[in-house]
Amino acid sequence: VWQGIRALTLGHDAIGGALNLRTQWNIHAGETDLVSQSLYHHNGRGFSQRLALSRRPEGGRHIFRVQAAWKRAANLQAPAYYLWNTGSSQYSGSAELRLFRKQYTHTLGFSAFANRNGIFAGSHVGNLSDLQAAIGREKPITADRFSYVISKPWQQNEHLNWQWQAHGGRSGNVQWHSSLQYDRRREFDFNRRSTDFRPQLDLRLWAWQLSRQSAMNWKNMQFSHGWQVKAQWQEYRRIFLVPDYIGLQGGAWAALKGSIRAWNWEALLRTDAKSLWIDYVRNRQAISDFRPFAGMAGGLQLSRMHGRWTGMYSLARLWRNPWLNELYSDGVHRGTGAYELGNAHLRQEAAIKTEAVWLRQVRNSETRLSLYGNRIAHFMNLEPSGELLLTVRGALPLFVYRQYNAAFVGYAFSWHTQLDDWRFSLRSEGSLGRNLESGKPVPLQAPPEVRFMLQRRIGKLHFTLEPSHVFRVPFAEQLEDFLPTPRAYTLLRANMSWKTRLPGGHDLELLAGGDNLFNAAYRDYLNRFRYYADESGRNLYISLRFALHRHDADHHNQL
Repeated sequence: VWQGIRALTLGHDAIGGALNLRTQWNIHAGETDLVSQSLYHHNGRGFSQRLALSRRPEGGRHIFRVQAAWKRAANLQAPAYYLWNTGSSQYSGSAELRLFRKQYTHTLGFSAFANRNGIFAGSHVGNLSDLQAAIGREKPITADRFSYVISKPWQQNEHLNWQWQAHGGRSGNVQWHSSLQYDRRREFDFNRRSTDFRPQLDLRLWAWQLSRQSAMNWKNMQFSHGWQVKAQWQEYRRIFLVPDYIGLQGGAWAALKGSIRAWNWEALLRTDAKSLWIDYVRNRQAISDFRPFAGMAGGLQLSRMHGRWTGMYSLARLWRNPWLNELYSDGVHRGTGAYELGNAHLRQEAAIKTEAVWLRQVRNSETRLSLYGNRIAHFMNLEPSGELLLTVRGALPLFVYRQYNAAFVGYAFSWHTQLDDWRFSLRSEGSLGRNLESGKPVPLQAPPEVRFMLQRRIGKLHFTLEPSHVFRVPFAEQLEDFLPTPRAYTLLRANMSWKTRLPGGHDLELLAGGDNLFNAAYRDYLNRFRYYADESGRNLYISLRFALHRHDADHHNQL
């Protein structure tokens, strides 16, 4: 997780930080690994199976990995009833090749998945009076039984991704990354004949990007810089949600960091330009538009270590432009159970973010506290309108994009300590947003949460107990919504794992556990399907992982 101004290297709108994922390659020269992992969970009676094969020949000049996975689940079950038509199925696979060359290490990758996800039948309502009755009903009026059948309405997705990465250069600090991605999403309603499998929504998106970054050291400072370009193309078929579009984006950044006595400092500046072309026909009317966007973002960060304490302060200026959904969406989004309406008059956001972090490390414990505040001009947010809308695809709650000046304050606290075979940790985070024009809270913001974790290791056994509590949204009575905000709730998770090394150097790992062990009935404020039903209840699971390791040297010795 990249926090502070460093997150700006990935985007000019990284207000809350950014997540940078990288694949770990833990395999030695001459080694072949075959991993099989099976999982069963009782809520939905779901199965999943994953197989992965990795190989690094003698000499270690390249590594390849292939894997395939399959999973299937039936209707999930809330504490008091089944959630009809919430089954799912997915097939996925990937292949990666890493080449070690004189100046660069190259990684080539391909991944794909195809899935079908049932959409809760209780959210598919035919008229306004039935929708008013369905919203907030204690128990939905749908079939209440177990089934693996995925009926209409369902969502079907296909995803393809090709990637290339290179790391190295003369200084070893140059990174290249390029990817090409294809996505297709279709939604099928049940208001058509059972033999009619034409989708009511059909979106196809191509996206390509290329980026480069490098760094160099000079005395007690480091200078780094990079650039990114991206192109997108999308077309829709069938019923309208968002228009066809072509999007082009380009950005560049530069950062300088160093130290002066006990102080460390870092400064970063970034500039971006974007263009959005739309061109489509709706209701026999041709519509075209062009939207250019440009802006600069940057920040300054200071940190100092004093004994066992480390303090950090950052100040950043960020911006975010409206894009396709915010500007032009006008249709049913069955996957979120709502009708979404864009606003073609939205303007660019401009934000000032300040954050202070305190970190204290003492022997086997660490405490971290972060306090932050954001002041955002022209803040964009998708919010419930309070209106129910009747369409040819059924009756749904209407969500609209709104814009106003807003301010946010929040905190993130974490503490963990290690005592012999015991490990304790405590995490809590929360934020509060305020509409500066109306004085009301900003809707659809995550409620405060506190989470405690207790871990104990006894020989080869490892136990984890994790209770958590989610509070009700602050100032809930001031929020405009189709339903009052959900009450607070407490969940309990626990698991036990056992891992051993088998003869021949193979690994066997068994994991058993459960989520929502108290089978609490609750509704998640950020889930729009909370208008119709509770979240799923208790879920027990068991997983078996077997890793077979074969080394060429061991095989030759046997011969």
